[in-house]
Amino acid sequence: MWHLRLLAAISGLCTTSMIACASGSGATLAPENLDLSGSWALNVELSDNPREMMEERGMGGGAMGGRPTGGGARPGGGGGRPSGGMGGRRGMRERAPSQVDQQRTLQTIRMATQVPRRIVVDQQDSTITIRDGGGRTLSLHTNWKKVTQEIENDGQLDIRARWQERDLQIEREVHGGGKILEEYSISYSGDRLHVEKRLEMGRGGRAQIFHFVYDSVR
Repeated sequence: MWHLRLLAAISGLCTTSMIACASGSGATLAPENLDLSGSWALNVELSDNPREMMEERGMGGGAMGGRPTGGGARPGGGGGRPSGGMGGRRGMRERAPSQVDQQRTLQTIRMATQVPRRIVVDQQDSTITIRDGGGRTLSLHTNWKKVTQEIENDGQLDIRARWQERDLQIEREVHGGGKILEEYSISYSGDRLHVEKRLEMGRGGRAQIFHFVYDSVR
């Protein structure tokens, strides 16, 4: 698939913030006595390596110089006569992704495969702020209201956050490029922060889930 080959262009994984979502209305305020605030360091041994996982699942075969996986034409792109009769939409070929589409997907992949080695979380009544070692800051109200930001290459990014039971959920969606879903949860002992990240690139592509563990350095 075309968006898999875009991984070859990722030389340095540097982008904005972190992400995720779920169904339901969620809540604006965190549960009582639940606080994610603190300084957290990545536990490399207990955390996933996004690049390696994508290669192992065949999502990086063509991108890393190997034989492309998932061969074959896109649905509706075969050489036979289209089905569905004259003028039918079902028989039309799927629109080839434009250069802009590819740029947007590449932006989404970069965000999803970024793994901050250190993050600092500041939790207030109805806001959450996450800073990483690269100087990037994500500050949001946890009311699940979308905020649109401008990103590189004239792109747009929708982002929102909320509390769902004991989890902080943040969602980012690159217009035309896919979605990243992140879920933050703290251990009952309070010394570990768990982050689950889900990458969805759309167009029938497989979702990829990454798990990260951060140890408290408070």
